[in-house]
Amino acid sequence: MNERNSFIWPPANKEIAQDVFDYIHSGEPLSIYDRSGVVQELEVKLAAYFGAKYCLLTNSGTAALHSIYFALGLDEDSEVIVPDHTFRATVSPLFLIGCKLILCDCEYDSGNIDYQELEKKITDKTRAIVVTHIYGCPARMEKIMLIAKKYGIIVIEDAAQAFGAQYNGKKVGTFGLAAAFSLQENKLLYGGEGGFIITNDREIYERALLLGHAGKRAKSEVRSPERAFADMGYGAKYRIHPLSAVIALSQLKKVNKLISQTKKNMSLLHDVLSETPKLSLPPMTRSVSDRVYYSFPIKIEEERKSKLDQIRKSFKYYAIPQRDIGCRPLHQHPPFDTTKRPFFFKKSLKQTSAEFSTSDAFFARTIHLPPYYLSENRRIIQKIPGLIQKAFERAGY
Repeated sequence: MNERNSFIWPPANKEIAQDVFDYIHSGEPLSIYDRSGVVQELEVKLAAYFGAKYCLLTNSGTAALHSIYFALGLDEDSEVIVPDHTFRATVSPLFLIGCKLILCDCEYDSGNIDYQELEKKITDKTRAIVVTHIYGCPARMEKIMLIAKKYGIIVIEDAAQAFGAQYNGKKVGTFGLAAAFSLQENKLLYGGEGGFIITNDREIYERALLLGHAGKRAKSEVRSPERAFADMGYGAKYRIHPLSAVIALSQLKKVNKLISQTKKNMSLLHDVLSETPKLSLPPMTRSVSDRVYYSFPIKIEEERKSKLDQIRKSFKYYAIPQRDIGCRPLHQHPPFDTTKRPFFFKKSLKQTSAEFSTSDAFFARTIHLPPYYLSENRRIIQKIPGLIQKAFERAGY
């Protein structure tokens, strides 16, 4: 498979290029300090898309998560349950909060947090559960929300990879107290860099403003007694760049069409791979879920690491398109795999690795095929089964 068959995202887009050109030459500001202009326009449209009271744009999905965690008022005695199988940015902002992180194993079919393991992790110090909709597959929100309600625990959604996904007819990002999304360039809805918060909670919204949008915007919108700190703020600057907002606004116009086309393409990919032996394919849908795709994770049902390494090398040999995801289980990362700790940690975060066998197996056996978003990608999809079969043969599998 040559470069012409490779997965490229985002593609060159004349419409977006024209929108950026027009904005630059319009005389509109390249830094927006309040809720106006293209920032206001994008926030209004995103809030309407989710049926949410509040949307706050940020300069990254990580900043969006940090803003939410900060707004919860967590302290060092608070415990927060987080997925072991997730991108590191799901948890790294919590390092700055100083609370205790409790990792939870994943489901083998989807990679999402395992709700049955989740309940075992709850203590009287648990303040929040963070749910990642990994690779665009909705987590089992009905079960998770019942558990959270039972114990009076807040749910936060990391929906960075799942814009447009639904569970039981409801968009992911609208189940918990607040949700964070990413507009980084690998996402279906992208702005180059950027992110946003969705919430119906006024306190979360205002505290996020005070953290990352001090000055004009916080002074004009914060109504609580904390308004006294609106000019100084709480220490960060998380404003999105207007050009990122322009790009995201342009992309938002066609996002539903892209979601629909991606589902068609991934259904085709699932069909053409369904007869390939020794492969486990991702759940296309569950009875009440409607997923999107950040990747198409296929699992090689092989336990031997040496053989898995050979297969991965064979995939590279045949230049089978892959997406570099970077979701190594958290317990394999410092500070979770060592008693050593960063200078600003008061306690070790070391976890018992034996608790995360499913997460380990999912990561070791999974290869991520790209999420083919465009109709012209269908010719590439047709070639993949033959290439995978060649890769298996080369690896002696």
